[in-house]
Amino acid sequence: CELLGKQGIAIEEVLQNTGLTEHQIKQPEFRFSPEQYETLAGNAKRCSGDPAIGLKLGVQLQLSSHGFLGFAALSSATARDAIEMAVKYVKTRTLLASLNFLIEGDTAVIQVKRLAASQKSFPFVVENILPSFITIGRFLTGETELQAELDFSFPAPEYADLYGQLLNCKVRFNQPVSQIRVPLAVLQTPLASANVQSAQAALNECDKILAIANTGNNLALRIHHQFELNNDIATLEQMASQLN
Repeated sequence: CELLGKQGIAIEEVLQNTGLTEHQIKQPEFRFSPEQYETLAGNAKRCSGDPAIGLKLGVQLQLSSHGFLGFAALSSATARDAIEMAVKYVKTRTLLASLNFLIEGDTAVIQVKRLAASQKSFPFVVENILPSFITIGRFLTGETELQAELDFSFPAPEYADLYGQLLNCKVRFNQPVSQIRVPLAVLQTPLASANVQSAQAALNECDKILAIANTGNNLALRIHHQFELNNDIATLEQMASQLN
C-alpha cells in the first residue's frame, strides 16, 4: 500500500471495500484474509490503471518492506541463511502462500505455493513474492547481474514481456510450480551486513509474531484452503483428518 501511495494513489482507495484501515494494516501482526487481499489486488489494478501493477510492486519491494523479518535477513551471515529465515517465518508476513527451499545439485530453488490465497488472486501474490527475491538477492549479495530463472504456474499475461525487461532473467509460464532458480554458490557468499546479535534480536520478534500467526486466523485460513481443495464438499471427519 505504501508503494501505491508513492504513485499518488490514496490508500483509502486501495483499501476500499476491504473493511480495513491504514492503521490496521500497519500493525506487525496484521495479515490479509483471502477475501481482503483479492479485493485489494483488484483495487490496485483499477486505481493504477495498470494490469502489471503486482509485478512492478514486487520488483520494488525492499527488505524494509518486510519488518523484523527483513531486518533479520539483512543481518544474516549469508543469503542462504536469509532465505531459510524467510521460509521459516513466512507466516509473519503472509498466510496466503507458503515457501519451500530446495537444493538441486548446484542450484538453489525457492518455490511459492498457494495456501489461503484465492485462485484468482494467487498470480498477484506470486508477482509480489518472487520478483522481490531477485531484487533483495541482488542487493544482499552485491551481484547486480545475478543469474536467475523464474517459473510461473499461471498462463502468460498480456504484459508478459515486462517480466524479462524488469527482472533481466529467463522467464517461463504455465509451469508445474512457481519458483525461482539461482546458483547455489552465490547464496553461500558472506554478507557484508551480517550481525549475529541484530539477527537474533529480530528473530526473537519474528517468533512472537509467528506465535500469533499460528493461532486463531491461521486455523480459519487453513479451513478455507481445505474447502477449496475439496471443491467446498467435505465432511467434518474429512476436514479434521486433513487439518491434523
